[in-house]
Amino acid sequence: MRVFVPLAVGLFLALGAATSKVIKIPATLETEPVLTPGDAADDVAVWIHPKDPELSIIIGTDKKNGVVLYDLHGKRLKFQNFGPINNIDIRNGVITATNRARNGLDIYRLNYEALELEKVSLHEFTATFPVYGICMSHDPKTNRLYSFITGKDGTVEQWQLTETSDGKVDAKPVRKFQMSSQTEGCVVDDGSQALYLSEEEVGLWKTSTDPLRKAKPTLIDSTQSGHLTADIEGVGIYKRKDGKKFIVLSSQGDDTYVVYEGQGDHRFLLKFKIVKSSQTDGVTHTDGLDIVSQPLGNLFPHGLLIVQDDNKISFEKGYQDFKFVSWELLMPYLP
Repeated sequence: MRVFVPLAVGLFLALGAATSKVIKIPATLETEPVLTPGDAADDVAVWIHPKDPELSIIIGTDKKNGVVLYDLHGKRLKFQNFGPINNIDIRNGVITATNRARNGLDIYRLNYEALELEKVSLHEFTATFPVYGICMSHDPKTNRLYSFITGKDGTVEQWQLTETSDGKVDAKPVRKFQMSSQTEGCVVDDGSQALYLSEEEVGLWKTSTDPLRKAKPTLIDSTQSGHLTADIEGVGIYKRKDGKKFIVLSSQGDDTYVVYEGQGDHRFLLKFKIVKSSQTDGVTHTDGLDIVSQPLGNLFPHGLLIVQDDNKISFEKGYQDFKFVSWELLMPYLP
């Protein structure tokens, strides 16, 4: 398997000057904390209610014990002990997650009436490398569903998901490639079928989701450019109604978020911090994040950014939570 290494620093000069002014964005609200103390909250996914978006459900991982379900006001609805669920994502109602206790792939659906995740894996799916992050994609041309599992050793493995007649979901690996070091965060732009990967010490990469093509990741930005400070963590995509897209990346080392254009040469746009508001404390050391582009009622009329917060002064000391930021707050700073 080919190992991909950073390109010359000169390739990043086109992204603009090194670290620009950091914009301060106040958090809109925060969730109740996860139930396990210490470094426990990690990643998040959003299940969109098909009839009333204000009834959508936030699924946050407690990487020591399971998942926590929240409403859009941050109220904890249910905790489910599935073991150490590290990262999670959702497509077409199918939810996949990395389970580090058994080094495997878990597959769920949300039972909204019972407000709980139900496991629908056809079998116990186990990886051959130390699993870490996960993201999903749906190919509109083939109608195929995929999960991409990232590993602590830099392995990236693509699994094809198939729904069975009895409501279960089967999975099989269809492609595997190797990054040079620990890789966790990832996201797929279903429209362009581009996979974005966060190699923690290196930077943000882009490659194709096509399982029949050899992966040839290209580096969008690196920790050498001045925009990013390791570790590089969660990554998400906002899709505007006019077709313009924005990539948001957690630069964990300096407690910021970096925004790039989601098309073309992925030009660097801005950096921002999430700071305290009258409702919440500020955010530090974000791991996972997720973005919802569609309106979610009056509270989030233009969508939502959700981030994991390492800060331990909110609610009960020592327990982490997730912060919500209305996308409306970012709009004045974006072209």
